[in-house]
Amino acid sequence: MGTTVVSAREVDTYNLIMPRFGGVTKTDSLYKSNQTRAVNNNTYVGGGYTMHSAIYRGENKMTSTYSAGSGDRIYLKYNSPSDAQGSNLRLGGWTGLSTYVKVQTTGSWSPDE
Repeated sequence: MGTTVVSAREVDTYNLIMPRFGGVTKTDSLYKSNQTRAVNNNTYVGGGYTMHSAIYRGENKMTSTYSAGSGDRIYLKYNSPSDAQGSNLRLGGWTGLSTYVKVQTTGSWSPDE
């Protein structure tokens, strides 16, 4: 019989208030253990707005920008998966530059698929 090795991935929930005019807010960090895509499982974005998101290491974007509305599950592909692996990463969220109100968003995310 063979042995199956399963890598546990970290998952966390978020409840963020995205700043006005495209300001970025970020979750707490999670450890990335493999080279798969990240997951943003958004459950709610207030006021019918869109959440723009990316994965960050410090102030550096590790993915392109992806957009989600309420109820969307999106996968974020890393620019360099091998560079991101083994890092503590954060999900960043923001609205458009013309959004003049703060917007609440909730959901869960993981740096690993």
